[in-house]
Amino acid sequence: MLFQKLSFLIVFIFLFNGCAVLSPDYKKNGKYGQDHEKIKIIHSLHIDKFRWMKNRNIDSLSEILHKDVFYIHSNGWKETREEVLNNLSSEKLTYHDITVNENETRIFGNTGIVTGKGLFKVSLDNKPLEINLYYTEVYVFEGKNIYLISRHATRL
Repeated sequence: MLFQKLSFLIVFIFLFNGCAVLSPDYKKNGKYGQDHEKIKIIHSLHIDKFRWMKNRNIDSLSEILHKDVFYIHSNGWKETREEVLNNLSSEKLTYHDITVNENETRIFGNTGIVTGKGLFKVSLDNKPLEINLYYTEVYVFEGKNIYLISRHATRL
């Protein structure tokens, strides 16, 4: 009986002590810390992307759109990288204002997923639209670059 209590106490102290020592280092230097930095980067890029679309900053957008991106709108319209850039340049699609009401960024390895809700004021073929959307954006880390690989939206 004494041996069992002593064994339990030793295991408990070892586990408790190990957790106390590992937790700060894990958060500071481990996966948690790396994911936290990735979340901040993706969140900032996600907001910048909307500003670039509104301002038709094609050069900045071209840097973050993956060559194989699918940009899917709430009406089912699917654009490739070239179509996104061309449609913004030609003003076929114009973003007048984008208000992000909520968003969340999650990291899974080298992939960042943003889910958000917002009000999008746009013109498509010179016809004004005001749409509340729920959207998902998928970003990938490739080397030192980060790309938007997929975006899908649905109307609220």
